[in-house]
Amino acid sequence: MSDSDELALLHLLAQSSAGAASAPASLRERILHDARATSFTFLAAGEGIWLPGPVPGVSIKALFLESHDRLTTRLVRLSAGSSMPGPLIAGCRAQYVIEGSLRDAHASTAALAAGDFADERDLARPAGWVAEHDALVIEFAQRDGRSSPPELRRSGEATWHDAVPGGRVRALAGAHHSPREVLVLDMSPDSTLGGHEHHGVEEVFVLGGSCVIEGRHMDVGDYHRAASQSTHGETRALGLGCLLLVSVRDAARLAATAGAP
Repeated sequence: MSDSDELALLHLLAQSSAGAASAPASLRERILHDARATSFTFLAAGEGIWLPGPVPGVSIKALFLESHDRLTTRLVRLSAGSSMPGPLIAGCRAQYVIEGSLRDAHASTAALAAGDFADERDLARPAGWVAEHDALVIEFAQRDGRSSPPELRRSGEATWHDAVPGGRVRALAGAHHSPREVLVLDMSPDSTLGGHEHHGVEEVFVLGGSCVIEGRHMDVGDYHRAASQSTHGETRALGLGCLLLVSVRDAARLAATAGAP
């Protein structure tokens, strides 16, 4: 049975109690297991490969490359004085500073410290972030033809909103119905985020603390991706709670707006 056949059968099983009852238990369990396994990706902090960047003092770990080259996610390590490399694809990119600090080579007053965020949508602007100190940055890039000036979000100027019991959220980019959103989710110990369906690719990077997602224990530096149309179970914060960087991107809607002004 092909992957597409299995996914089609899984869809029928999910919607038909008669179909679920008539399907052999072993086949039903295998389909459910395989479908969930392909829906979720985990990469621990110590996993993956760091490769030399295009300029000295830079190394890159790829986290995600969408099959049609519309979405990319990567970690970038920079030594003091080295420059942030250009994006892998033409479009816009969002950069969150995990460690260290960056300065804008084109504007002496602009700088990014740990916890700060830059949403760059100016397609004509050359890459200009330079590491003031050793830095670690996570970058989400996508094809998107719309252009606007870069926007900065300072951690010290954060506005938090209650999201779930014991949890609060800080929006960094995008808004409701936007094809792309980036946010920080702060969960107190033992708080939970209920199960939910994904209408785009959802990515999670653990900035602090620890949590359990889909039964997987996740610590600082761990990365998780859920496919579009997949469904998450409960996410639970552990220990002293957790701080999560979350990105949601709808590749199909981004492609549809790629030529928009």
